[in-house]
Amino acid sequence: MSIFTASHALMAILYYIVFLLLFLNSRNLGIRSSKIFHSIIHITNVTLILNVLTSFIFYRKDHTISTIEVLLVRIYIIVLVWGIYMHLCYIKNLCERWTTHCIKIDLPLQIIATIIMAFGSLSWIYVKGSSNIGETVNIIGTTVVTAYTVSAIQIVFGIINVRLVWKHLDKKEKFSLRLGCIIWLICLSTQLIFDVYLDMLCTVFVMTMFIYFHTFENTSMITDTDTDLFNRNAFSKYLNEQIRYDKNLYIINVYFGGISYVRSQFGDDEADRILSRAGNIIERLSNNPAFIINHSNLICITDYDKKDALIDKLKLSLRDDFTVQNTNIQSELHLLTMDAAHLNHADEVNDLIDYIIEECGKNLYSETVINIGSEIIEKQRRVQTIISILQNAIINDGFNILYQPIYNTKTHTFSSAEALIRIKDTETLGFISPEEFIPIAEKYGLISQIGYIVFNKVCAFAKTEQLNCKGVDYIEINLSALQSIDTKLPRQLIDIMYVYQIDPSFINLEVTETATVNSEKQLVENMTTLKEAGCTFSMDDFGTGYSNLSQIASMGYDIIKLDKSLLWPCFGDYSNEKSKVILKNIITMILELGIHIVAEGVETKEQADLLTSLGVHYLQGYYYSRPISQGDYIKYIEINNR
Repeated sequence: MSIFTASHALMAILYYIVFLLLFLNSRNLGIRSSKIFHSIIHITNVTLILNVLTSFIFYRKDHTISTIEVLLVRIYIIVLVWGIYMHLCYIKNLCERWTTHCIKIDLPLQIIATIIMAFGSLSWIYVKGSSNIGETVNIIGTTVVTAYTVSAIQIVFGIINVRLVWKHLDKKEKFSLRLGCIIWLICLSTQLIFDVYLDMLCTVFVMTMFIYFHTFENTSMITDTDTDLFNRNAFSKYLNEQIRYDKNLYIINVYFGGISYVRSQFGDDEADRILSRAGNIIERLSNNPAFIINHSNLICITDYDKKDALIDKLKLSLRDDFTVQNTNIQSELHLLTMDAAHLNHADEVNDLIDYIIEECGKNLYSETVINIGSEIIEKQRRVQTIISILQNAIINDGFNILYQPIYNTKTHTFSSAEALIRIKDTETLGFISPEEFIPIAEKYGLISQIGYIVFNKVCAFAKTEQLNCKGVDYIEINLSALQSIDTKLPRQLIDIMYVYQIDPSFINLEVTETATVNSEKQLVENMTTLKEAGCTFSMDDFGTGYSNLSQIASMGYDIIKLDKSLLWPCFGDYSNEKSKVILKNIITMILELGIHIVAEGVETKEQADLLTSLGVHYLQGYYYSRPISQGDYIKYIEINNR
C-alpha cells in the first residue's frame, strides 16, 4: 500500500470520528431524509472497514492476488458506489420538498451497474512511484470502469435535481449542495486523470456527509433551547413529509392551561421544566417526536390505529404528574384530524392549528376530537389570501377611501363625515368587508401601516378639495386598537398634518373601547399629546360589549358614537319599551357630561326624529347616505350644504 493511499484512509477515518461526535450529540427527527442519512452512515461504516482491510491487502510485500482478495476489493468498490447512490437519494429527497419532477431511472441504472461490477473483470498492478509517493496501486477492469461511469452519472443526476429546485433553496442550502457536487466532481476527475486508488472517495464521502449534516441534519436549529424539544421549524419539516406520503393526519394537541400561571409565579425555568418533562412522556409513549409550538401547547403526530390508545395513555400519564409547590398543572388533550389531500404544505397545517387554538377559543377545549375538514381549510386559505391582498395593497396603493356624510341636527347640514377604507382588489375574492379584513390586518401586524395610509389619504383629500371651506367641520378617522397604543402614533400623525397643512382640529380620531382595555396608560398618553395639538377624540362603537361608563369621563372623549345595537331594538317588529328607556337614559347621561353624540346606523325617518328629539347632535346612516367615493362626496356636500 502506498503512502499516498494510506494517508487518504487515515484522513477519512479522522474526519469520520469528528463527524460522529457531532452526529451522536444531535437528536433524530425521524423524517425520511434523516433515515437516508442514517443509511449513509451505516454504509460509511462498512466502507471504512473495507478500506482498512483492502489497505492490508495492498500493503503486503507479496504482490500475489488471491480470489478472496479480489472478492473483498470488488465488494469494497460496490459498497462505495452504493454509498454515492445513497448520497443522490439524499439529495433527491431534499429536492422533493419542492417538486416531484426528479429523475426516476437512477435505481435501475444502479442495479445494472452492480451486476456488472459483481461479475466484471477486476485486477490491479503495482507501479513504482517517486521517492515521495512510493509504490502506488492501479485498479483495472470493467468493474472499475463501471464504478467510475455510474458514479459520474449519479452525480450528474444529483446536479440536475438540484437545478430543478434551485429557486426554492436558501443561500446556505445552495452553497452546501453546490459544494458537495463540486467536491465529488473534483474527486472523480482527479482519479480518472491521475489513475489513483479509489480510497480517495472515502474522504470525499465523509466530507460531504459533514457538509450535509451541518446544513440539513443539524438539529440545533430545530430544537427549542429552553425545553430541548423539537420546535416549530422541526414540526414544519416533519409535516411536509407526512403531507407528501399520508392521506390523513392525526395530531394530538396537549394544552397546559396553567402554564402561564407557573411562569408568572415560579419563573420560566419551572414552566419549561414541566413542558420538557411532558414532551419526554409524549415521545416515550408515542415513539414519535414531540413538538412545542407555543408557550402552552405540545403536539405529536400519530397513526390511525394508535391514536385512541395513545390518548388514553397520555391522559393517565399527564393527569397528576405535574405539580409546582402543591399547585397541580392541568393538561387537556385533543385529537386534530385533517385530510392531507386538501393540504399543500406544512405552513397550512401550522396556520390551521393556530386558527383552531386562537380563534375557536374555549370551544376547542370542550371537544376531544376536532375534525379539520375542507371547510375550515378553505376558510384559513381565504385568510392567507386576504393577507396577501393586504400586503400587495400596502405596496401598490391598493386602498380606496370612502366617506359617509354625518348630519348635524343643530345646523341641518352635513358638517362631518367618517372616512372608511375599502380594498381596490375586487377580482381575487370579490368584495371584502372591512369587518373581515381589519381584524386580519390587526392579527398579522399590518394594521398600523394601513392606518397611516388612510390618514395620509384623508389629509391629502382635505387639502386638495379645501373641505373646511365647504361646510365640513371635521373628518372622523378610525384608529385600530393596536395603532392607538403605538408610542410613535402622535409624532407620525402630527407630521402628516403638518405636511398637508391640516388644522388638527379638523381631525377627529375614533378609538374603539378595546384599545382602552388593552393598554389604557399608553392610550391616555397618546390622546393627551394629540389633544394638546388640537385633535379631538371619539369613543367608537359604544354599547357593543366593552362599555365602561367610567371611561367616558376619565378618558376625555369629545364625542361618543352610539352603536346601532342600541338603536335598532327600539324600532321594528321586535321593539320594546325597555330598549327605549336604556337608549334615552344613556343619551341623557352623556349629554349631561357635556359630551357630543353621534348615533350610527340611522336608517329611517322615525329613528332620525326620535334621536333628534332626544338631543343627539349628529346622525349617521343609510337614511342619509351610504359611504360614497371622494368625487360623489364633494357633490353631495355641495348640494346639501347650500
